[in-house]
Amino acid sequence: MKKINYLRTMLFLPFIAALAAFVLGQLGGRSEMGEFIQVSMAVGAIPLLVTIGILLYISWRSTFDSFHKWWLFAPFLMALVIIVLVFALFSIRTVFSTHDWASLVPEFAISMLLGFYCVIVGYAYVLPAAGVGYLLEKIGLVVAPAEEAFYL
Repeated sequence: MKKINYLRTMLFLPFIAALAAFVLGQLGGRSEMGEFIQVSMAVGAIPLLVTIGILLYISWRSTFDSFHKWWLFAPFLMALVIIVLVFALFSIRTVFSTHDWASLVPEFAISMLLGFYCVIVGYAYVLPAAGVGYLLEKIGLVVAPAEEAFYL
């Protein structure tokens, strides 16, 4: 398997983990970790899809090295997406109401906390996936690409 395909596949790891937690929960294997994964997915599914879309676009339009750096930066990118989405939602609410901009301070704080949460939870996926990818590359199951301009 090419390393870029491995990295693209690992972008969907949170969805795979949430699906596995749901299936195990239905089979009677309820756990706090499974519920945590499901709640995280319920809160972050839309920002995660936006982040995956951005990263897939980058993977098809840039070099592997550039995509690999963005892939490692993915939790911060998702945090930025969440901050922008949450802040935009509350800004629209404020624009169409009689509230002043100072009322956005709690919403901004919430978006920042969600962004911080994304970075922590995101690296709980990215670091193990990077480690497994490194090991798979060392044993030859994942092949690092040669220098090419674009990877399809």
